[in-house]
Amino acid sequence: MKCELAPSVLSCDWLGLREAVRELADSGADWIHFDVMDGQFVPPITFGDALIKTLRDEVATPFEAHLMTLTPEAHFEAFAQAGCQRII
Repeated sequence: MKCELAPSVLSCDWLGLREAVRELADSGADWIHFDVMDGQFVPPITFGDALIKTLRDEVATPFEAHLMTLTPEAHFEAFAQAGCQRII
């Protein structure tokens, strides 16, 4: 079984998120993980597909979105189009 590393950007400093994504990629992360929370399924609200789209061209490392939302099926296409190769 191959193990892969998919660190989440959730605990990163959001003012330096672009640099954090670059650091994760440069450090050898196999995936960059985005925890998407809608404030309904889980209490905090994080970010949407626009953030993914903004960061997608920064690195070649694949992105994955973990949709912790009340209606994840309503968001699949938007996150795929924004550049996520895997949606959880």
